[in-house]
Amino acid sequence: MPESPPDEDLPVHCSPPARAPGRTVARAFVASLKLTDFRNYAGLALALDPRSVVLTGQNGAGKT
Repeated sequence: MPESPPDEDLPVHCSPPARAPGRTVARAFVASLKLTDFRNYAGLALALDPRSVVLTGQNGAGKT
């Protein structure tokens, strides 16, 4: 299998979202998450805020 190029060598094909002059961009976020009998979790409730959230853990820990 050929080796993948480093990330810095990959082309970037994105631009900021376009919007009409005088219009605002609508934003949405997940405010809460509740799990019941889902994979590794008997139950879990998370209250989230609009800032970025990063979930980390070992493989198989239930980050999905």
